[in-house]
Amino acid sequence: MQATRGQIRSGGDGAVAELQGSPPTQPPVTLYSGIVAVDRDGTATVAFDIPEFAGTVRVMAVAWSRSKVGRAVGDVTVRDPVVVTATLPRFILVGDRSTMQLELDNVEGQAGAYRIAIATDGPVRLGTNAPQSLQLGARQRNRLAVPLTASAAGIANIKVQITGPANFALDRNYVLAAKPATQVLTRRTVRTIAAGESLALSADMLADLVPGTGSVALSVGPSTALDAATLLKALDRYPFGCSEQITSRAMPLLYFNELAVESHLALDTAVDQRIRDAIDRLLARQGANGSFGLWSVGGDDAWLDSYVTDFLTRARERGFAVPEVSFKLALDRLRNYVSRAPEPGRDGGRDLAYALYVLARNGFAPVGDLRYIADTKLGDVATPIAKAQIAGALGLLGDRVRRNGSMPRPSKPWCRRRVSSSDARTTARRCAMRRRL
Repeated sequence: MQATRGQIRSGGDGAVAELQGSPPTQPPVTLYSGIVAVDRDGTATVAFDIPEFAGTVRVMAVAWSRSKVGRAVGDVTVRDPVVVTATLPRFILVGDRSTMQLELDNVEGQAGAYRIAIATDGPVRLGTNAPQSLQLGARQRNRLAVPLTASAAGIANIKVQITGPANFALDRNYVLAAKPATQVLTRRTVRTIAAGESLALSADMLADLVPGTGSVALSVGPSTALDAATLLKALDRYPFGCSEQITSRAMPLLYFNELAVESHLALDTAVDQRIRDAIDRLLARQGANGSFGLWSVGGDDAWLDSYVTDFLTRARERGFAVPEVSFKLALDRLRNYVSRAPEPGRDGGRDLAYALYVLARNGFAPVGDLRYIADTKLGDVATPIAKAQIAGALGLLGDRVRRNGSMPRPSKPWCRRRVSSSDARTTARRCAMRRRL
C-alpha cells in the first residue's frame, strides 16, 4: 500500500512502423543564457526573449567561485493581461469536422469588446459561423468554439489575432496536422522494356489516392533484384524510436546520396540534418560509463554499444561532428568490455567480435586478442558475420594473412641451418634456448 506508483513504458517497432507523431501545437520553451559574469555586488542580470507562451516556467541557475558552488531553482509565471488558451484536436483526418476551443481570461485587462481574427494556412479551413468578438468584463473568463474542417493532408498553421481596449494586441500561432484516413499504401510494378520501347507515366497512377500524398519512384536496370528507388523510399519512412531503430535508420543515410548518385536519383538535401539529429538523440541516451540505453540513459547491452559506436565512427569518417568526450567514452566502454568478455566458446563471441571490429576501425583493438581468437578460438565463433568481423578487424590492423584465413608458417629452427665452425657454439646455445621456449 505504501509502494511508489510505477511508470508504464512501452516501445518497439514493426507493428507501429507507420505511427508518426503529430507536431506539438506550440513549441516547448527552453532557453539557455550561457555563462554570465557576476557583478561586484554579487548580482547578475539575464534577459530572455520569451516566445508565445502563457504559463509557468522554471528558472534554474548555477553559480561558482574558486572555493564555492551553489544553485537555485524558482518558478515564474509568464502571461499577458488577457490570457488566451487554445485547445485543438491532436490531429484531424481528411474530411473530418472538428472545433478549436478558445478561452479568454481577463486577468488584468480592461473590460470591453475583444475582437478575434483567425486565419489558416494549409489544408484546414474555418467554418462559416466562426465568431468574431467576445465581451469581457473585469476578471471575467469567456470561451468560444471555432469550427474546423480538413480538406487535404498536410500541416496547417492557424493564426489568432486578438485586439481590445487600451490598444491591447495579442498574436498566437498554432500547428495542426491533417492526416489521411487510410494507412500508407505501396504498389510495385515490374515490367520488361524492349529495346527502343518507351514508357509513359501519368497522373492516373495516383487517381485513387488522397491528393497531395502520393509519389512515384522509377528504377531502370538490368535486374529487378535490387530496386534502389524503392529501398531508399522505405528507408526514408523508417520511424524513429529506440536507439537501435535510430541507428538502423541513420546508418544507411550516411551513404544515401552516394547510392542515389550511382542510381541516377535526385539528391536529398535534408539527409545531413537527419543524421545530425540522430547523433544528438543517441548521445542523449549515453550514460556516464559510455554505454547506450534503448530508451533512456545508459544500459548493459554490449552489442548495442558496438552498434551505436560503429555508427558514430562512420559518421565521423564522413565529416559529421561527434563530441570528442562522448566518443572517447563509447570507445572506453568497448575496451572495458573486451577486457572482461567471456570466451567465444561460452556465448559464441558475437558481442566480442563486433566490439573488436569497431575498436579496430578506430585503431584501438588489442591485436593479441584478435590473433588468439583467430588462431585457437575461431571454431567457437557462432555466426559467419562474427567471423567476418574478426577478419575485418585483423585486416584493419594489417594482419592480412590471418584475415585471409591462412596461418603464418614458422621459419626453420636455427639448429638445422648450416653454419660455419666459428659460430657453431653460439648456434647450439640458441637451439637449446629455443627448445626450452
